[in-house]
Amino acid sequence: MRLLHKRLLLPLLLFLVAPAAFAAEGEDPYVKLFKVQEGMAAKGDPLAEYYLGEMHESGLGTKPDLEQALNLYRRSAAKGNVLAKRKLEEIARDQEEAKKEKQRTQVEDEARARRRADAEARAKEKADAKARAKAEAEAIRLAKEQEQADEARLAKQTAADAAKREARRRAILEQARRFQQERAKEGDAFW
Repeated sequence: MRLLHKRLLLPLLLFLVAPAAFAAEGEDPYVKLFKVQEGMAAKGDPLAEYYLGEMHESGLGTKPDLEQALNLYRRSAAKGNVLAKRKLEEIARDQEEAKKEKQRTQVEDEARARRRADAEARAKEKADAKARAKAEAEAIRLAKEQEQADEARLAKQTAADAAKREARRRAILEQARRFQQERAKEGDAFW
């Protein structure tokens, strides 16, 4: 029990005290702490491997590297470290939740895209129907104009025909009157 207490206490003390001590030297305290943890982990200390994994995961004293952190957690868990086992379970749970969230987001995005496509299709159908209605209205207007033009031409033609008939009737009457006058001059009036 006393050995476990020392193993937990040493990294904690280094973590709490080291920043003040290292700050005086001008180097980032987390970089120095990282080097200390790295040295302890190289000797096979499971707790040091766990803490080094946390530093890799958080990017303290080094660049964030989740793969390296997972490797360190696995090595520490293989040596029986309960904290590392919990951390691996937590990461696996978080990754599973992230995967589910990604799937849910993808389903939502697909549904949103389908709704957008449906709305665009309805808008296009509406625009097409409007264009068809406009074309039909234009065709009806042109047909009415043509009908009116035909009626006007027919009325003009009918009027012209009526005027010709009237002119022909008058010409016939005039011819009959002249014929009658000629007969009357000849003395041969029979009426």
